[in-house]
Amino acid sequence: MLAFFKVLLEIFRNKLYLYLYKNIDIQIILKFYNHLLNLPIDFFNKKKVGDVI
Repeated sequence: MLAFFKVLLEIFRNKLYLYLYKNIDIQIILKFYNHLLNLPIDFFNKKKVGDVI
């Protein structure tokens, strides 16, 4: 019986971890993308291709 609850807890923990990781990752990517979109055009004119990332 204890092993059954351990398995359930492990499944719940894994699903929670994946959900949180995915949402945090998406938020970081969106913030970075929005930051790049809000930079002035002059910033991109001064940089070479590949310098931004």
